[in-house]
Amino acid sequence: MDQILCGQKKKERNLVVSFPNYVSCRRKLLSQLRSGVEIAIKKTNGLYDVSEIARTRLCTSCGTCAAFCPSEAIIMKNDTFEGILVPEVDSAKCNSCGVCLKVCPGAEVNIKEFNHALFGQQPAHALFGNFVECYYGHSTNYNSKLINSVASGGIATQLLVFALQNGAIDGALVTRFCREDCLKPEGFLATTVEELVSAAGSKYCSSPTNFGLKELLRKEGRFAVVGLPCHLHAIRKAQQVFPELREKIALTIGLFCAFTISSQGVDTLLAKMKLDRDNVRKFAFRGHGWPGYLWAETLNGDSCKIPLMGLFNDYLSVFESYLFTPWRCMLCQDHFNQLADITLADAWLPEFKRSKIGLSLITARSEKGQQLIQRAIEAKVVTLRKYPFERIVRSQWSSAKFKSKHWAVRLALVKKMGNRVPSCSVADIHFSSVESFFINAARLRLANLRKNQFALSVLKAFPLWCYKAYNAIFFVLDKLF
Repeated sequence: MDQILCGQKKKERNLVVSFPNYVSCRRKLLSQLRSGVEIAIKKTNGLYDVSEIARTRLCTSCGTCAAFCPSEAIIMKNDTFEGILVPEVDSAKCNSCGVCLKVCPGAEVNIKEFNHALFGQQPAHALFGNFVECYYGHSTNYNSKLINSVASGGIATQLLVFALQNGAIDGALVTRFCREDCLKPEGFLATTVEELVSAAGSKYCSSPTNFGLKELLRKEGRFAVVGLPCHLHAIRKAQQVFPELREKIALTIGLFCAFTISSQGVDTLLAKMKLDRDNVRKFAFRGHGWPGYLWAETLNGDSCKIPLMGLFNDYLSVFESYLFTPWRCMLCQDHFNQLADITLADAWLPEFKRSKIGLSLITARSEKGQQLIQRAIEAKVVTLRKYPFERIVRSQWSSAKFKSKHWAVRLALVKKMGNRVPSCSVADIHFSSVESFFINAARLRLANLRKNQFALSVLKAFPLWCYKAYNAIFFVLDKLF
């Protein structure tokens, strides 16, 4: 008779249950998984510096450790297997002060604790987070370079420009592609309108944006920071260690984040355009209208582009395959960027499909975020309308379900694979189904394919419709279970 084997590593024994007792087995397996996650989370201590974070694949590539290291013992170096930048510690300079670990979001972050500290309460909707008001809308700057270069709506750049011009901030830590390498993102401190506009647009690859905090710390004034959840997790941890940062970083704008893409994924996308890194002069993940195109310009002036969305030939299918998603992204719980003052996202809903310039979904989480938005509306630099938060959640549900609802399943699986997991609050651990356990197991195993050079070459050779078909299989399975 076919059997289901459910292992419980702690007691080093197997539970054997036959298919006729499937319901009983299902309950016992769910109980074991919950227990396994709680045990796994408790065993994340014993780290000495961030080199151990990188070795155990917990690095988010945010760059915060390198910015705050008082001995300047940390540099960010490329990890060819993970496809991201990770910290490397110079043991001769390191004095074991532990600052790098205290500000690192990779090994530990307690979103519940920060929600209470920042907003004075736990959110009514655990996945979405605290908020004051929600909107949809766009910048009123229609004819500028801003609207032509942004992913949708131009709200992030417009709010920063408005805050800078009105003296609310003296600059902002934002992300751009390096001038020396147009495929390498970097964080920099923008202090002029021109610099802010130059950073407009999406950068979907992992970015050590917070390394730019090093420059921010040297300057006088109040600044904004724009980042992904991992960047803002690190900011909040740094503000705990260095309370003066609470005044210096006056505003945080967070972007919803399903995942980033590794350098292998970027190379795969370039391969679809029959390009290689050495032949690219300009590059953008989004632009040229909404929803936009992946766009590259070669050294001889030729340009190539692939649509974000389409029936067969779109590059979103490569992203959604999770085959090029950095490992730590698979262990992140915070899709909606809960710790920001203002959060932004694309308006992926049927009622907005006909928009030609794109619209942003905006959530004011803190009172100061709400005040800035209200001032911008009164100044008519943005056009916004109130919008129910349930619709915002709906617009992101596919990614949010994988990232947040299935998070505990992946944590249990990663621990079962012998890997370290991040330490997080476990009060809301739940499992939607045992079936989701097996779906996520497949996702995690397949995500490791890119570490094999032969498998990576095969993935690069796959046409885009193959990624579409691959995603369709998991889409059907997810709908069924």
